[in-house]
Amino acid sequence: MAGRPKKPTKFKLLQGTARPDRANKKEPKLKAEIPRAMAGLSDKDKKAWRHIAHIIRPMGISTKADALALEALATAYADFWEARRIIEEKGSTYISKAAKGKNEEGNLVISVIIRRRPEVEIMTDAWRRVEKMLSHFGLSPSSRSRVSVIGKLNQGDPFDQF
Repeated sequence: MAGRPKKPTKFKLLQGTARPDRANKKEPKLKAEIPRAMAGLSDKDKKAWRHIAHIIRPMGISTKADALALEALATAYADFWEARRIIEEKGSTYISKAAKGKNEEGNLVISVIIRRRPEVEIMTDAWRRVEKMLSHFGLSPSSRSRVSVIGKLNQGDPFDQF
């Protein structure tokens, strides 16, 4: 499919852009809840999962079907913070030395190169993944600015309007 991914109907309802004539009448309607953390997540991933779940629980936008997306967000978030911790501890660069040979006097010539730590790229990649997933959950300022809360989120299912 080309173009932008479709927004969930729940987001359209919150944004006030839902149109009954364009609604998928057969769209699955699941109860809003935070899915359980997937088995096999590391401790750092589970900690990130709990942190994110605490943020999105009051929004009422997550369902059991969002477990994989929430896992992707939690693991990317945990990867970001782990790489950042290493960078804060060791710095963003390191010195690499290599023998280049000998000069005319017979002395060993050493080349010194300052390189970026691999964790810098890991952190950057993890943040790209986090940014992408944040918008799926309405957790970035720009995605949140397109959402309007109608009444209290915990009062009934907005799908009942259809």
